[in-house]
Amino acid sequence: MSNMRSLREVASIVRGISFPKGAKSTEPRPGDVACLRTTNVQKQVDWEDLWFVPAEHVRRDEQYVRLGDILISTANSYELVGKVALVSSKPRTATLGAFIALIRPRDGINSKFLYHQLAWGKTQSRIRETASTTTNISNVSTTKLAELDLRIPALDEQDRVVAEIEKQFSRLDEALVGLKRTHTKLDRYRASVLAAACNGSLVGIDASRWPRRTLGEVATTIRNGYSGKPDAQEGTRIFRISAVRRLKLDSSDVRYLSGPISQYKENRVEPGDVLFTRYNGTRNLVGVCAVVPSSIPPTIHPDKLIRVRVPDEILAPNMLAVLASAGTGRAHMEARIRTTAGQSGISGSDLKTLPLAIPPRDVQEAILLELARRLSVVDQMNVEITNGLSKVTRLQNSILTEAFGRAD
Repeated sequence: MSNMRSLREVASIVRGISFPKGAKSTEPRPGDVACLRTTNVQKQVDWEDLWFVPAEHVRRDEQYVRLGDILISTANSYELVGKVALVSSKPRTATLGAFIALIRPRDGINSKFLYHQLAWGKTQSRIRETASTTTNISNVSTTKLAELDLRIPALDEQDRVVAEIEKQFSRLDEALVGLKRTHTKLDRYRASVLAAACNGSLVGIDASRWPRRTLGEVATTIRNGYSGKPDAQEGTRIFRISAVRRLKLDSSDVRYLSGPISQYKENRVEPGDVLFTRYNGTRNLVGVCAVVPSSIPPTIHPDKLIRVRVPDEILAPNMLAVLASAGTGRAHMEARIRTTAGQSGISGSDLKTLPLAIPPRDVQEAILLELARRLSVVDQMNVEITNGLSKVTRLQNSILTEAFGRAD
């Protein structure tokens, strides 16, 4: 393969639109247009989780997405900046936000050929090397992107390469489908096990006689976190909102505040605290919770997390997390989520009314023991699925290396 050409020679690059913060909505209004953002840039375009903005903010017709366009994330975490997606379908009229750009191939360029070369791991590394990185976000300028050198052969050779890539990829796609199908089944099984834990059937006990209380009647503390912004590279640890996922806490997912931990003692978390997500841009992550483990460095929680403490002799923190994550507990949370300006949230008052059917303390221990046993099997299988997906990704990149790396 020969003919080195810059990206600007083979494609035009179109920046996304800008609009006021309050202009976006998660539901379309009259006069709105769909607006794609970084979360929509997957291997293909994800058309499910969209923003909508007034069409008046689209200044130029070229800012509307077309079939064959390539989306690129120009502002993201370092690992994801430069990620590309091919627009192979267009179920609705759409524009793009300021943190992604369009790469629109010129005549004589096979859009799939250009997409595969941009998605190749070596090209992705080259793109990331041009990024300017702050504490959390990396940015790729469209000016530097336009200078990216690519190997572009004649169109008939492009077509031949694409045909071979897609033949090889189709074999791997079958493996991907099987892995994703198994993952879906495991998710359903996990949900059924959690539901069985809440109603007692997991350990063969009828929950109908368990005392009914609200969380507000049981909890000793329901408190929002620290509202200030992280302002240091080291110092007092403060959890990111992303540290809390359903029944899992990533203790390493933190930022830092200046000053000693004693300065923030009212917001310090302790082992056994249950942290609930108060706000999130993704609705199904609102109200999820996890328990702070026994081995935790001094850390505080931010305003977008709610800290709950319960008396262990009445309700084990892990049991509270289970009851809030499935059955009537999760349904209660879902019914109270409110969405404003693209952010979904619940309040401490919503948590206070969370209904709980509380098992006897010895039954809680039996439930948690059986739940841990079953979920450990699920977790192990998910690890194997993740390893399988990683292997498929490596094989896909090997195919692209064979296609684009021969002339290096």
